Amino acid sequence: MSGHSSPRIGTAVAIILTMLFAVSVTACQITPSKSASPKQSPTSTPTPSTTFTPCPVVADWPVKPIAADVLAAVTKYYAEKHLTPITIYKNDQVILDVKEQSVGVHTCLNPGGGTAGYVGAVPLTAAAAVMVYVKHKPYPGTETPSNFVTLAQMPGVGWTVVAEGTGP
Repeated sequence: MSGHSSPRIGTAVAIILTMLFAVSVTACQITPSKSASPKQSPTSTPTPSTTFTPCPVVADWPVKPIAADVLAAVTKYYAEKHLTPITIYKNDQVILDVKEQSVGVHTCLNPGGGTAGYVGAVPLTAAAAVMVYVKHKPYPGTETPSNFVTLAQMPGVGWTVVAEGTGP
């Protein structure tokens, strides 16, 4: 947009995460009330059953210059979709924690309080994982010109795209 400055990627990512992960989740278990006698049906009282870990903070993820083999995998991915040429934001890759970003839904605590969740896409068998922000030729139909791409380094295979989306 003319006349507007672009936010830094850290700010943009934090805003996107806030919008994406503003999901409230409560884990409870049902336990019989102490006042219930054997002849009465027990009443249910929800009680917390899980302590969640803090949510990952995108601003704390390590950033390094993009590795040649990661760039090759991303380029191949978009070439196969006929969406080249591509550019990688700042030619950087974000280093991900394989366990923290493993396949499945992860429930966590927001820094300011409240529970949230996110979906991981990295197989636990991966040796490493990274995320890059890619600008590419727009997708037909949606006209989306950029995506966050998660790659996993799979033993015996190399770097493989495991997720692509408009937010990290």
